[in-house]
Amino acid sequence: MDDDLRSLLEENIRLAKDNNRLLRSMRRAAIIGFFGRVLFWVIILGVPAYLYLTYLAPVVSHVMAQGQAGQDSFLRLLSFPTQTLQHLVPQASSSTPPLLP
Repeated sequence: MDDDLRSLLEENIRLAKDNNRLLRSMRRAAIIGFFGRVLFWVIILGVPAYLYLTYLAPVVSHVMAQGQAGQDSFLRLLSFPTQTLQHLVPQASSSTPPLLP
């Protein structure tokens, strides 16, 4: 009975050590997986942001400035000169007869 009990205790210790080894391995894999996912999302979200700020933002701001300058010159081309309008309005109002006598 003593040998039987001893063999059961040794089997129990062996199983506990094997269980502990497996649990440590699972925990290590979970921690590495967590940091891997964090690194993955930092790369997925960080690389496009870096590329936008480095290469695309200056181009977009330059194009927007050129578009604004083009829009201003286009509006200036279509608009009436204000000095001419200031002279025409008093002349038109003095030369037209009133609608009601």
